[in-house]
Amino acid sequence: MAVLLFGGTALFAKLIDLPALDITVYRSLVAAIVLCILLISRKKPLKLNSVKDYIIALLLGVLMGWHWVTYFSGMQLAGITIALFSYPVITVLLKPLFYKSQPQFKNVISGLVVVFSIYLLIPEASLGNQVTLGGVVEIISAFLFSLRNIIHKKYFTQYSGRQTMIYQALIASVILCVFVEVPPTQVYLNDWWLILLVGVFFYCLITFSFYC
Repeated sequence: MAVLLFGGTALFAKLIDLPALDITVYRSLVAAIVLCILLISRKKPLKLNSVKDYIIALLLGVLMGWHWVTYFSGMQLAGITIALFSYPVITVLLKPLFYKSQPQFKNVISGLVVVFSIYLLIPEASLGNQVTLGGVVEIISAFLFSLRNIIHKKYFTQYSGRQTMIYQALIASVILCVFVEVPPTQVYLNDWWLILLVGVFFYCLITFSFYC
């Protein structure tokens, strides 16, 4: 369900006539506001338990913010979402580094299969090619998302999905807002509707499905 919603996010984000970073900032801010309203309306806590948890939340927000920037950038460049099917393999390959275990042979084989699949999607192995560049950016996006997931699972699972995503969305929008190219007053109304759709519908549903 979460992967399906990720694909829908990319589809609608491709229709928004804004740079990838601007989409990330506006979408994240909208999502943070909506999730905060939902949490307060249900009388759930917003406060974290310790300073350490706020530092982890900051790191998760930075990773999530740059994940979405690279995700939308790769989609706009290549029109394909390589990050969707590469991040699970990257996750299982990164996990041993955090849990001090050996990677399983079947995971290594799966990784090689995914690498070969990516190779088939790319018409020409050159960074001068837009599809190739987009594919590289998507792989970076998958790496950032995998790293974020592992850190969350290891250090932040004591909090609910909505509480976690509020901090991540808010931090992502705050740290990236200084790089915004198109101010809110210059965003077309049609783009605002799409941002609301992507921020409210897809982001919130991803939150609910991803943390089920």
